[in-house]
Amino acid sequence: MSIPVNALKDDELLHYAQFDPDVAAELQRRFADGSIDPGRESEELRDETPRKNPPPVRPHPIPIACCD
Repeated sequence: MSIPVNALKDDELLHYAQFDPDVAAELQRRFADGSIDPGRESEELRDETPRKNPPPVRPHPIPIACCD
């Protein structure tokens, strides 16, 4: 990365850790020293995740006879 990993904000660490081993190591360090609360972070991520309910499945308007 072009900026030092210790300069990243917590939410940036959570996002980029999957792409960069140095960021993953910094995330692990912050978890270990207690500067990031994993429970709080997971709740925030859960709140940001869009929850879309799929539309209800509707039956076909015209019944189709099969296998007469």
